[in-house]
Amino acid sequence: MQRIPLRKWTHLAATFSLPNVTTYMDGKKVGQSAWQYPIGFTDPLVLGQWNTEKSHDGLIDELRLYKRALTPAEVALLADRQGRDSGEIKLVPPVQPRTLASFETRCATLTLNEAGWVTSLLQKASGKEGHARELLAAQTPMVTVVVEGNRNVECHKMSVDNGILTATFPGLDGHARLRCESKGDYLKFTALEVTVPRVTSFVFFHCAPGVNQYRGEFAGLVSDDDSGICLRALDLQVNCSTAMSASTSADLGLTGYSAALAAGPRSELRPMLKAMATQEDVPRSQHGGPWAAESPMARLSYLFVQDAFTDTDSWIDLARRGGFGILHFREPWFRTFGDYRPNPKNFPGGMDEMVAAADRLHAAGLKLGLHTLSGCLRTESPYITPVPSQELISLATYTVARDFGKADDTLYVNEPPGDQHATVFTYHGATVGSTWMRRNTGWRKTWPWMPRCPWEAFALAAPPGTPGRWTCSPSSGGMSNTAWPTTSTRRPSTVFASPAGTSACASATAARGNSRRLSTCRTRRSCPGRSRRNGPWTTPAGSSRSGSASRCCSPPFRPTPPRRGRSSTSATHR
Repeated sequence: MQRIPLRKWTHLAATFSLPNVTTYMDGKKVGQSAWQYPIGFTDPLVLGQWNTEKSHDGLIDELRLYKRALTPAEVALLADRQGRDSGEIKLVPPVQPRTLASFETRCATLTLNEAGWVTSLLQKASGKEGHARELLAAQTPMVTVVVEGNRNVECHKMSVDNGILTATFPGLDGHARLRCESKGDYLKFTALEVTVPRVTSFVFFHCAPGVNQYRGEFAGLVSDDDSGICLRALDLQVNCSTAMSASTSADLGLTGYSAALAAGPRSELRPMLKAMATQEDVPRSQHGGPWAAESPMARLSYLFVQDAFTDTDSWIDLARRGGFGILHFREPWFRTFGDYRPNPKNFPGGMDEMVAAADRLHAAGLKLGLHTLSGCLRTESPYITPVPSQELISLATYTVARDFGKADDTLYVNEPPGDQHATVFTYHGATVGSTWMRRNTGWRKTWPWMPRCPWEAFALAAPPGTPGRWTCSPSSGGMSNTAWPTTSTRRPSTVFASPAGTSACASATAARGNSRRLSTCRTRRSCPGRSRRNGPWTTPAGSSRSGSASRCCSPPFRPTPPRRGRSSTSATHR
């Protein structure tokens, strides 16, 4: 296809009559190719852009979509140039938005413009020979809302009143408000209000960092040898990333939560992060995070203890001979994942016996650590047995599309899987009413088809029409997208029969009140104390095994093939 001329209206058209795709320019055929598949597209239609790259810098008018393939004569009639060559076309430079506000910390200044874009994150000059340094790679919209249908809408206008920023969005009613306040060493952003309808996610801060030589996902930090930028969640409900983006979600709450930004010389990062951890209501440790480099305890080696926990004399002797400063009790010191009382098999005297063992170790000058995987559960955990807890964090909601009973090995749902159900990292289960099931064989993603896998159920059968949830499997291990052979160690119990139309939803095994391993499933975050990190579709079965989980994702899926047909697209470009 020839290049589109500048400053002139050009008519473009494409027709599709399976298997032929034909393209036209100003009513003349310029290309044809074969496409052996039907057209199926559910995302919002975007013109003038391919994937994430803008490919058309100009005007588009008279867009038409047809349910049939137009004939060449019909395309030529649409391309008639009458009235399209009149008038003068001028290139007018865009009006640059004015600076709206600047927010300063001890080491840097953040600047926003009236369009709601972050235009600068300037590191201040320091010392006699110091120079100011721009820490951003590009200007970016600071605020974005994601509305139903996974449509991202960036703010296009922003105002400020006493530190309260109000953003509006093109084509959407309502607004979003957030507070930006300087805390001396860092800036604090708090999501205050979202009145835009049908918002599923609210990005209340984003910038494009220009220092990317080193990247720490757990620390929420990017840096080079001279400077760094750190963005950390101050609430569990906030999702932060090293892409320097902080967001909330509708399921956990869009407003009332905060994130903090620190930026400046690399030598000042630890002092800034110490101030952040000290001034904010977040978990912190004097032996971790910004204090780790100067903590004597962080220099100690540790020895895992997995048996004979009360034989303290032997462990003390071994620790001294090996130069260990910390003894670390691994499972099975506790009863099971999700039940962290002392295991009576190892501590017949219960908590008193465990405390006595710890006292003997401390008297010998050793430190004691306890290993927990509080984002993981086993079926014998009170969170699962006798009935699944309603405190399990929900990942997604689905509706069963076909009856599912004891002999079935594939669960069909109406909705496409969400983002976290697109790639396999770990195992999952499902709950319907008082029944919890898990998959008892492994599988790998082979879209658009997948192997059929049996299920294993625990607890009681659910009556027809009972709502349910899709859960991340107990005691699951972090997995890559590969096949793995695993067998279930649990004996099958009663399997429920679920009628079509029954509700099912996805949830993680970490309970809402269990904050230490929320990164296991759906709340990946980064904060000073810890790091946090959709015809029918089929969800095959899988397996669970003991181990720590670092991420929760979903089984693969198979969509209903789109309806075959013919279509045409016509538009005029300038």
